[in-house]
Amino acid sequence: MSDPAAVFSDAFPGGDIDLGNRLVNAEPDAFAEWVLAGDPIRRSERNRAWLLLSYKAATEGFLEPRFSSDRTRAFKRQIERRGDAFERTYSLLAGWMVFRDPPTHTRLREPVRRAFTPKVMERLRTSVEDTVEELLAPLSAGDRIDFKSAFANPLPALVIADLLGVPREERVRFQVWSDRLAEIVFSVETDDADEAGVVAATEEFVSFFTELMDHRRRHPGEDLISKVVNSGLDELDELEVVGACTLLLFAGHETTTNLLASSVRTLFDHPDAVTQIRSGEVEATFADELMRVAGPAKAMVRKVSEAHERGGHRFSVGDTVFLVMLVANRDPATFADPTRLDVARAHNPQLGFGWGSHLCLGANLARLEATIALGRLYRRFPSMTPDGPLPAWRGNPLGRSIREMPVVL
Repeated sequence: MSDPAAVFSDAFPGGDIDLGNRLVNAEPDAFAEWVLAGDPIRRSERNRAWLLLSYKAATEGFLEPRFSSDRTRAFKRQIERRGDAFERTYSLLAGWMVFRDPPTHTRLREPVRRAFTPKVMERLRTSVEDTVEELLAPLSAGDRIDFKSAFANPLPALVIADLLGVPREERVRFQVWSDRLAEIVFSVETDDADEAGVVAATEEFVSFFTELMDHRRRHPGEDLISKVVNSGLDELDELEVVGACTLLLFAGHETTTNLLASSVRTLFDHPDAVTQIRSGEVEATFADELMRVAGPAKAMVRKVSEAHERGGHRFSVGDTVFLVMLVANRDPATFADPTRLDVARAHNPQLGFGWGSHLCLGANLARLEATIALGRLYRRFPSMTPDGPLPAWRGNPLGRSIREMPVVL
């Protein structure tokens, strides 16, 4: 982009930024360079939110006790607006640790965190390796596939099913349920959600996992559900355990699928990086760099719980705040040469998995999946090319992804 200042000034007259704008999705490097030249804290009337843009502002936001992650009040408002049909859905989502503040967040997170033992992670490495080989085995050089639907979508779903001890053949049903819940989770407003579909998905999730939890109490295995329900602890009630399971299934699936697909799309513009990945010399670093540049989360939402001054601005109770990782991950004050994809980048405190107490529990699993999957993919198919023009980036104020990734292996 020849002149980001002119392009983005025209796109956002008066400086009123819209994170959902197609130019932000298409040109994140140029957008970050432009927006970071000004105030690192901006008010967006289009997004009806404060934007914390720099790395310093975003990380301070993640750690700020006067910013709340709790979305239960918004859930209750939706129940009042929609009626009792949604009550079960919002009760389920209220059990998702990512939507709660301490001490409830800590209570929901701790039993699941303890279940991610070194033994479980080592078993997951074997599961990821086996599943990657299983998905690559039927493919041959010259095949035309949609990488996202044929590989990026099933891989994390199968891995997370193994983690939870869920039959793999249920993957298709889980995808339908997850897609329905995504209408709530990835929307700033939920008025357009398919009410009947969301309610049905909720009931399916609750019914399935309640039965599975009961079975694992009587017949425990090495899976995560067995470890949580047989821990001898009473931190979580029945619906909260179901909520924890659905969160792991949902977050571990959707986020990693989009990371894999977006990474392949990004790497088509960086053949030198592909050569490094194929060599195996950057296994310890390349997943974090791809998360920095192509991570699916654009911003995380907080609510102001206590009025205060911040960066010369007055934050009022109830204000919405976006912690804008898409920009913070391109801040030259933290990342040397941030517009360069450096898969060997050693110092990489990227924010794609969150920060502080809300650091994603599945971050290490996502890194593991990306490292194994992309390393083996590029070694198996070193001449992989796009099948047609590269797909356009799409997204809303909170996320960025591609719909499909056609390739020739």
